[in-house]
Amino acid sequence: MKEFEFTLTAMNGSLDATICASDNTYAYSAFHELEQEMLFLEDNLSVYKYGGDVNIINSMDIGSSERISEHTMQCLKLGAEAYLMSGGIVDVTMGAYFIKNKGADVKECGKITLDIDTSSYLVRKKSYGALDFGAIGKGYALDVLSAMLSKDWNIKNAFFSFASSSICAMGHRADGSAWKVSLGGADIVELHDESLGASGTAVLGEHIMDCRNLDIKPKTNFRTWAICKNAAIADAMSTAFMVMSVDEARQVCAKYGLKGYIQPQKDAKIEPLVEG
Repeated sequence: MKEFEFTLTAMNGSLDATICASDNTYAYSAFHELEQEMLFLEDNLSVYKYGGDVNIINSMDIGSSERISEHTMQCLKLGAEAYLMSGGIVDVTMGAYFIKNKGADVKECGKITLDIDTSSYLVRKKSYGALDFGAIGKGYALDVLSAMLSKDWNIKNAFFSFASSSICAMGHRADGSAWKVSLGGADIVELHDESLGASGTAVLGEHIMDCRNLDIKPKTNFRTWAICKNAAIADAMSTAFMVMSVDEARQVCAKYGLKGYIQPQKDAKIEPLVEG
């Protein structure tokens, strides 16, 4: 078994993949299929892709209905889970605030409300506002791609890094060693069939918002990481940890079985949220 590396650009970032397979042709064929699925995901889940589920929902009038894809339905469910786990810090239904801040025209900056029929996949809009899956979108994509690689191609060992902020590790490296991620300096974590979400202010500056009160710019940590089986939830919780104290984040980890790390300030040490 060998390691083969591939890259594609999607969701405003670079997705790097290392796939362990017996030969390059098989690995390339698998990655090509993942690439096509990635394009479909971006078209459906992006706020800005005309004709995609999210764009249609955000544009349609109150009372209008739309039948959505399985992926959009799953993101709505994961968004609700992230809202619960984060205590409301992460809220995919508050997208109008974020879209407006990026200069787009929105009808109202309220919380979008929807009637969702999970059996028919029909969504009816009850109030203006907008969906924005930015907090979970890249992670969700990695969950989908890793599942495809395992189920459709019987590839159990791979590593995905989406803009270095959304990471999914399947199995182990070709030599049998664990996949490792550097948190900076000597701080390195091993991932065993786990995903890691990373957030911080070093690259994008003070961009994190607390959906519990969008009128106040929150005080944030310098960098945070969340680790769990689900990449979408890891993404969401790394964002939530940005506005939590170390003690608050430790309580969340204990309650939901997460792992994570917080670096409160630039020169502070990285604090583990779970001992051992």
